[in-house]
Amino acid sequence: MGKGKSAAAALPDFAAKAEERIARLDRRRRERSTLTGEGIAVFSDGEGYAKIAKVVFRDVSGLGLGVWCGVEIKPGSRFTLRPDSGLKRAHSGVVSRCTPEGDRFILGLVVAQAKAA
Repeated sequence: MGKGKSAAAALPDFAAKAEERIARLDRRRRERSTLTGEGIAVFSDGEGYAKIAKVVFRDVSGLGLGVWCGVEIKPGSRFTLRPDSGLKRAHSGVVSRCTPEGDRFILGLVVAQAKAA
């Protein structure tokens, strides 16, 4: 590296902007809004096992929902969610994460986008 050049200046332009690209793609960095309400969800892990659980809504973003759940759910499991309050319609998608918090779990739910006919 020459005199006076920083490490970032030595990187190609696409590499220097990597942090910015990562931030755009990271769902957890998206703006979130608090969401109150609850519903019933059916989770299927793809191995023939299903769980039905009450969920309490935590937050919402452009790509998904954060919910509290009383049972551990394996990431990658599919879900169908029927809201009792807080949301106007049912949703489906995939569980992206499951983090323990006390006696419950925080689930990240990636909502499937409806496709136009």
